[in-house]
Amino acid sequence: MKNARLPGAAATSLLALSACGPLPGPEGPLALEINELCTTCVDYLRCDPAQDEDGGVTLYVLEQKTFVQQVATIGHYFMQYINPRTVDRRGVTVLSRAGYSAPPAQEQGQAEQDLVEFVLRLPGARVDLYTGRWYGPDDMLLGSCRILPRNEGRELSAALSGGS
Repeated sequence: MKNARLPGAAATSLLALSACGPLPGPEGPLALEINELCTTCVDYLRCDPAQDEDGGVTLYVLEQKTFVQQVATIGHYFMQYINPRTVDRRGVTVLSRAGYSAPPAQEQGQAEQDLVEFVLRLPGARVDLYTGRWYGPDDMLLGSCRILPRNEGRELSAALSGGS
């Protein structure tokens, strides 16, 4: 008899959740959209200095989530109406080149996507997702960023990491 109530309780719970209003989202369009629910996505964020004619570039490779993060994201998806998340984290590889003649540099770190203020915090920088502006740790404007198509991102990543 107890098991007979389980489908009814589940259906009632789903119906109650579907009656919830929309989740809080950005006020207006975002210049850079990063899907925090995509657990297997690798996103490529290219940032170019505001005043650089020497070919400087920084590529942030937002890595796919770990297995534990993937499982947690599924839970977050189902709980989003009850307890919305405010932050999403994932690993990031930072590939940079100061100019055409400079050797590339590589660094590992964590990226933190603020789902309330719509800011992406990166090692030594932050990006405003509304405008695409790229700021240094002292809030000085460094330049602008854009999300690259995956093929273009993989090619630039290989070029900056010394691969072919």
